[in-house]
Amino acid sequence: MSDLRAERCDRMVQPIVDLTASVLASQIGNLDDFDDVIRAAESVLAVAELGSYGIDDDAYIDWAGAAPATFKRIIEAAERKDKKAVWLAFADPQTGVYRVSAACQGLPRW
Repeated sequence: MSDLRAERCDRMVQPIVDLTASVLASQIGNLDDFDDVIRAAESVLAVAELGSYGIDDDAYIDWAGAAPATFKRIIEAAERKDKKAVWLAFADPQTGVYRVSAACQGLPRW
């Protein structure tokens, strides 16, 4: 039997690394980095939109509940090339991207 949480977290490892790098790069003013933010955020959003059905992990369930709105905010801000709004959504202390690390904690590459 496969571990659905492990599969989903594995799908998100590289997009989260890419997203983190591109969000940081976008903060120093390179407008091309917003395209990278959008691509990476869309990859994670695709996983987040699968929800948490079939996963028995409280941190993942919590993350999956808030993640779609968070990643949509990141994408919308990047489309507007609004670096402040990108950062605020990415780093939000309640719903920010850091929560995916809690959702995937203990798995390979996390």
